Amino acid sequence: MKDKGLFLIIAALAVVLAVVGSVILFVSNKKAEGYVETEARVIGYVEKSEYDDDGHYYVYAEKVEYTVDGIQYFAVSDVYTTRPKSIGAKMKISYDPQQPFKYAFVENKYFIPVILYIISGVLVLCGIGIFVYRCVINN
Repeated sequence: MKDKGLFLIIAALAVVLAVVGSVILFVSNKKAEGYVETEARVIGYVEKSEYDDDGHYYVYAEKVEYTVDGIQYFAVSDVYTTRPKSIGAKMKISYDPQQPFKYAFVENKYFIPVILYIISGVLVLCGIGIFVYRCVINN
């Protein structure tokens, strides 16, 4: 019976992660509702230093420029990575047509939800594996 409890805990955690991912995606879509999609060009990076067990390393967020009605705007991605897009690369961005300085990176809005969905899927598979092994095979 203890094994079924472990399965339920893993399943509940998987459901919570999937729900959190869905809420994040819903909020991102709601925020960008009415925004217009355009192409931006990477012009530089914002650098941030991080530490882990292997030591010190740097992560980067792309700084981009985009033009609306002949006026140039700048934006910085909210996702930091060790492998940013190269200078001059194109990225999709959406902006508020009433206030073009308000923006959202189209590519980034799926990043966290997808990670949470993947973790949720792995947990479901682990939970099913534990359940099958302990309740069916080990019976």
